[in-house]
Amino acid sequence: MASEYPEREDPGFYQHWIDENVRFHDIDAYNHVNNNVIGIYFETARMAWLEQFQPKGWLTAAHFVLAKVTLEFLRELNYPNKIRVGSRVLRIGNSSMLLAGGVFCKGQCMALTESVSVWIGNKTRKPERIPDAIRKAYEGH
Repeated sequence: MASEYPEREDPGFYQHWIDENVRFHDIDAYNHVNNNVIGIYFETARMAWLEQFQPKGWLTAAHFVLAKVTLEFLRELNYPNKIRVGSRVLRIGNSSMLLAGGVFCKGQCMALTESVSVWIGNKTRKPERIPDAIRKAYEGH
C-alpha cells in the first residue's frame, strides 16, 4: 500500500505504544497470527491512544468512530511472541483524523495500518466539527 509516510516502518515514527502478547489462540491453521487478529491489535492500540485524551469517549456527547481502515501485512508473526503496537496521528481535518499504526516484534515492523476516525454526535449520529479542545489534545500525538 503506497503511503505518503514511508517512515511508518521505523519505531521512532510512533508516539504512543502498547505492549501485547501473541496468544496461542491468535494463530491460524498456517501457524501464524491470523490477519483479523492483527486488526484487533491495532484496534486495542487505537482505543488506548484515543482514551488517553478522552476516557470513555463513547459515553460523551460526541466521539470518534472508525470510518476506514487499511492493513498491510509485511511479515509473518508467530506464537509465542511479545509485540509492541505504535500509534500516531498523521492529520486532523474538520471532522476526521487520520491515524497510523505499526506492529513491531523484536524491533522489526510486521504490519502497518492507516485509519480514518470521524467525530460524530451521539444524538445526530452524523459527523460534526472536532471541538478545539479535543483537536488540541490530539494534535502532535
